[in-house]
Amino acid sequence: MTKTASVKKSESVKISKSSKSEKEIFLSVVIPCYNCAPTIERAVESVVTEIAFLNKEKKYAENKSEIILVDDGSVDGKTPALLDEIAESVSRKNKKAGIEAVVLHAKNGGVATARNTGIKKARGKLIAFLDSDDKWVTGSLLERVQILEGFPEAGCVTGVHDAESQIVLGLERAGDGTGRTDSWNADGSAKEAGSGMASDGTGKLYFVTVEKELFKNYLTVQNAVMRRSVFDEGIYFKDGMRYCEELYLCAQIASRFKVLFLNRRISESILGKGRFGDCGLSGNLFKMEAGELKSICLVCSEFKINFGTKIKAVCFSLIKFLRRIAITMVKRCK
Repeated sequence: MTKTASVKKSESVKISKSSKSEKEIFLSVVIPCYNCAPTIERAVESVVTEIAFLNKEKKYAENKSEIILVDDGSVDGKTPALLDEIAESVSRKNKKAGIEAVVLHAKNGGVATARNTGIKKARGKLIAFLDSDDKWVTGSLLERVQILEGFPEAGCVTGVHDAESQIVLGLERAGDGTGRTDSWNADGSAKEAGSGMASDGTGKLYFVTVEKELFKNYLTVQNAVMRRSVFDEGIYFKDGMRYCEELYLCAQIASRFKVLFLNRRISESILGKGRFGDCGLSGNLFKMEAGELKSICLVCSEFKINFGTKIKAVCFSLIKFLRRIAITMVKRCK
């Protein structure tokens, strides 16, 4: 049996006084927060906007949604109180729309632990993620929800962050040979197979495997939408992991479900920071690389990846690391 990450019982988690409706929840959105006062309001605003966009569709009009803000032990003297204010405001202003918000105040444990804390409190049939300094692109939530509905065997759908598309390395096209479409309009409605897709693969849908994720990060947590059944299987982020936590999660999901990658921009940075070398966790390139190598070794060990693939993945990671250093040095010299 495939091993999964153990999840410790959350310690000292306090729930702020906000809406706690017992009605069935369709969507839960988990946002880990740490010293994020400058950006969190815009991040939450994008979520509320996307849920409202989703609810415009007749079949989703009566859905209830929740936004879970996990305060990961913020120490800036601003974030904890601000999160409580945001939760109260969102729940009050969007009561008729069926959107509520809650804050979980926890001890600092890192982004993976914060997400796990939110997951364990989530009540939705679908659980989505966003980072506190990012936002979702207009129409992208509806698109991801409809894709999951079209692929009942899929446990997760994710997309591109802060770019129009990615170079895809050897992924299998989703829908090939199945009779299902793999191209989607901006409003989430399906196009006919093979229509409206750029020659570079923009807008196409792909299956992600564990082996392919070792070489390129396709699972972007801040725009991933997952089924509750994924977590019902005991699949969680690796507690305490602060870098490259998505690789281990993707390996767990892909070992039991299909993982879908939509090659189109789904989320973007609020501050316009790059994917690495600017600020936040991604600003420390050396810790990022150490975390990636640790994740590669962990995944290869637990999921029985052959030694040759492991060596190739490690070497490829080191090459990417050197490239990131070079790019960062050039950016800082400008």
